[in-house]
Formats: sequence, C-alpha cells, structure tokens
Amino acid sequence: MKALIETTIQINRIFKSKKRAAINEFMRENECYCSTYVLGEFKANMVHDFLTVYGIVRAENNFTDVFEKIAEVYGSSRQKSRLILLVTNLQRDYGDDYLLVKEQLEEYPELLLHRFGRGINARLLNSTDCARAKAELDAERMTWKDRGVQCRKDCNQCAISDFWRKNRDLIQNLAGAEDVPDKMMEPLKRLKEKGEIPKGNACRSLGDCIIALESLELENGCVVTSNEMDYVPICRETGAELTVIR
Repeated sequence: MKALIETTIQINRIFKSKKRAAINEFMRENECYCSTYVLGEFKANMVHDFLTVYGIVRAENNFTDVFEKIAEVYGSSRQKSRLILLVTNLQRDYGDDYLLVKEQLEEYPELLLHRFGRGINARLLNSTDCARAKAELDAERMTWKDRGVQCRKDCNQCAISDFWRKNRDLIQNLAGAEDVPDKMMEPLKRLKEKGEIPKGNACRSLGDCIIALESLELENGCVVTSNEMDYVPICRETGAELTVIR
C-alpha cells in the first residue's frame, strides 16, 4: 500500500521511543511518502524550535538549567512540549556529556532532516510547492536565510492557490460538517462561499485537510496519522483513505 506519512507521525517516529516501533513496522511493510507541505510543517515546528533550544543550551551549563529555562519560555504548551522533545532527544543521542552536546549543536538540524527523510520515498509530493519546505538555515549564525519558514497571507511564494482551485469541490461538504475541528471552520467557509484562498494562518489551520487531499495523488493510497479525531471528518468528506497508528 502507498501511504502519505503526515507530520505528527514523522515527529513521533523521531522523538517518541514508545511509538517508534509501531510506526517503523508499518513503514517497512508499505511504500511510504511525504510531501513538501509535511516537510514545511516539520521545519516550521521542530527545526524552528530547535533554534530556541540552541540558544538555551549555548547559554546554560547543564540539562537541569536548560529545562528550567524552557519552563520560562513565552509560548504555547505545544511549543514547550516540542522544546522538551528536542532536548530529551539530544540527551538520548549524546547522554549526559553536556560539552559534547554543545559541540554537536550546529550539526543537529541536518541530522533532524536526515531522520525525516529516512524510510520514505525520496520523491516528495509537491502539489503545494510549499515555501517553508525550501527554507534554509545559515549554519554559522544558526538563523533562517531570507524569509525562512515565515508564511503570511500576502506572500505568493507557493502553489497553494492552484492546489485549492483543483481541490475546492472535494471540500464543499466539509465546511458544514459538525465534527470538523473549530480552527478549520472559518477558512473552509470563506473558501466555499467567497472563493478566498487560505493563506498564512488559514493555510496552517487547514494543514490536515491539505495533507489528506495530497494523499489522493497516490494510487490506492492513504494518509497515516495518530490524530484520528481531526482526520476522520476530513477523510470521510474528501474520500481520502485513513490509517491510524496510535
């Protein structure tokens, strides 16, 4: 079976040891793909948050102080969870040798991207031509080059407009479904009623919908997620097949 691996599954197989075995077993038995949109989400979340971890680890002298500093970071609970995942992953790779961790920090974003690509088809689905996927790091300054992973409503640096014009009919009923996640309702409604293309924050809010629609490009394919609640209504209304790995 051909399967599109969405962002949460990618994060789980890299960072969560208790979930890795089931995911890897599925990936060994199936032909697995990702998309530039999924890569863009991965860069905008895990790689971008690593830049925060980079600054904290460089400034502190031990992991205890690092975790205390993370607790003080201004951000969402989801972002703090990602920061903790990144630090625990560093500990898993390098143990308690804090000096070694500091020495390897500049190389770590490349290692994360290598792990992202391991086990999936080298050809990323590219119907959105996601600009965030093309973002590059300045390894010396450890900052994003150019616009980096920024994605705003007024930017025209991808193919998301063409993507929605092609797939708009598939989500006509999704806008009125009662079990659709709240964050998706307003951009879906504006797309259906006004033809307003979701960009910037709206594009990110519809990320799960975009990924499910991308899976339709795979012959007899499916989208693979651990987020069953959000994907069930999307797949039901769009006709995408769903596989859940808990």
